[in-house]
Amino acid sequence: MRIKLLELESRIRAGDEVDVNDPNYDPDEIRRIIETVKAGGTTLYQGAATHPIVDFLDSQKDVTIDSVYDGAAQNTHRLHSVLSEIEEAVQGSEALLLPPKERSTAEGKIERKGKSGVGSLTDVVRSGIVLQTSTGSGEVVRRLADAFGEDNIYDEGWGVKPGLWLDRKVLVRFSDGTVGEAQIRLKSMHDAKIFRGETLYEQARNLPKDNPLRAELIAEMEILYGSAILQSGTEMVGMVLRSAWGNNLRNLASDTAVAFSLTSILSTEVQDLLSNMANASSLSNITAGSPSQSQNHFTDMLFAQTFNCN
Repeated sequence: MRIKLLELESRIRAGDEVDVNDPNYDPDEIRRIIETVKAGGTTLYQGAATHPIVDFLDSQKDVTIDSVYDGAAQNTHRLHSVLSEIEEAVQGSEALLLPPKERSTAEGKIERKGKSGVGSLTDVVRSGIVLQTSTGSGEVVRRLADAFGEDNIYDEGWGVKPGLWLDRKVLVRFSDGTVGEAQIRLKSMHDAKIFRGETLYEQARNLPKDNPLRAELIAEMEILYGSAILQSGTEMVGMVLRSAWGNNLRNLASDTAVAFSLTSILSTEVQDLLSNMANASSLSNITAGSPSQSQNHFTDMLFAQTFNCN
């Protein structure tokens, strides 16, 4: 999806007219990108690979679901080996070694997202690297390129999804032509995902977009992941604030109940950054006291437990 959005942003920057009702995109995402470009801002998609994703995926245009899974075990072993080597080489990194995606889940994804056949799937084989900060992500990408060959990786760059999930995905092409995924996560995001994020995502993903429960679940994800982003340091916070998703993070930081819970967690630098951003509320003006009574049990539990994770 991020690659589609990168291509869409390139069209908008080139002056092409874009239909906000284009069924290939989320209309809210189209509006976010248009507003950001008009304001002279940048999105997280900038700096990622710019050649068309279809060119990279051409090697698996004729694959079948059977052939993808025939090679999944061997390709997973290969990816795990590379990521384990990266863990040893990159300080502060931890390999996230996952099994292949369940076949029924992959088939459901094709149906749910209207993907153009099996050839568009990129995450049957998936694993990743967890980093304390974003500093080492470039080295991780370089080492993936060294292991698989520069022509066999596709760096999507850092990107944000609905619910403020933030990560950097790198597609890797295996010797059989199929494509897998190496996901680079920040430790704070990873902890939040394990704590409750994955459950919220599983509950929301199959609901219709106009279902009120889906909106509520995404709002909970924004509290969870937005708070994790706010812990990740000024570079990532600033990147998200200047992106098409900036208002979502800014609104989270300006919520009194949430901000109260975050004050003791955020670094002075991040608080200053939030204070200086346009329309951002200053966390430094929040004084000791009780959070709003409207703060729900989920938020209490979130800040009591999630951010004590090491």
